[in-house]
Amino acid sequence: VPAGVRLLSPSADGTLRLWEVSTGRLLGVLPGHVGGAASAIFHPRKNLVASLSKSGMVRLWDLSDPKGEPTTWRADDKVRAKVIRFSPEGQHILVGCDDGRAWLVDHSTMSNPMMLGRHLGGVSVVGFSSTGQFFTVAQAKLKGERGAPIETDCRLWSADGKLISLLSSGESLVTVAAFSGDGRTIVTGAKDG
Repeated sequence: VPAGVRLLSPSADGTLRLWEVSTGRLLGVLPGHVGGAASAIFHPRKNLVASLSKSGMVRLWDLSDPKGEPTTWRADDKVRAKVIRFSPEGQHILVGCDDGRAWLVDHSTMSNPMMLGRHLGGVSVVGFSSTGQFFTVAQAKLKGERGAPIETDCRLWSADGKLISLLSSGESLVTVAAFSGDGRTIVTGAKDG
């Protein structure tokens, strides 16, 4: 299916809705997200969707068989996954969790994930370079009482799970991290503008 033809919308009712962009027609409903569906992303090359429930369960749906059961993965029962991204070639799903861990999961098996260390706090942003050779994980940790400054950083990892660099630190939540098209430059944006 060509890019831009379908739209996914996660819902608080625990469903993920698939829409046809040109007509606004509902194409299907993917159920079963405990606590509501938090986010979803299309596979870059296959007719697959990865979705994330607010409870932290990652589901991989084959849209060519919408009635089929999804393949699932979860870090553990006490951890809530917050963000997901497919690698550019689609082989891996990068999952960021609220306990500061990030996981690189092979989408074909949804098993033997690689944990990318403990970060400062909850992971807020994950992203891949266009080649898939590098990715970023940004996270934040509150310091002290409510309203106190937060400590943040953005880390650059290689695709084989090696930490390359600490890119930034500060007192504002990193809300975006993006690679340039050639993968040589990274820009980060924070909540403080």
